[in-house]
Amino acid sequence: MNDISLLYIALAYLVIINVVTFFVYGIDKWRSTHSRLLPTGRKKAKKSKWRVPEATLLGLAVIGGSIGAWLGMKTWYHTGTVPRAYIWAVRRYSRYRQE
Repeated sequence: MNDISLLYIALAYLVIINVVTFFVYGIDKWRSTHSRLLPTGRKKAKKSKWRVPEATLLGLAVIGGSIGAWLGMKTWYHTGTVPRAYIWAVRRYSRYRQE
């Protein structure tokens, strides 16, 4: 194989993995928005509707789909931030461990 064919294979792989990652993020967001309301007014995903595991979403980004993941998060407003309560708990725990 020459260098040009390897380059084309690498580019084709990156394009395909990014397109797949983009659509997987979209499918996950679509599944999360089609949920049911609880009596308390909070939303919960229907039990019959599966969600894409977070490990799968991150794994697709790691193996080359990072641009597709970023575009998917921006396009479908997919969660990309850590809740403040989680950050507070980690800080509190780290201070406790230092004492």
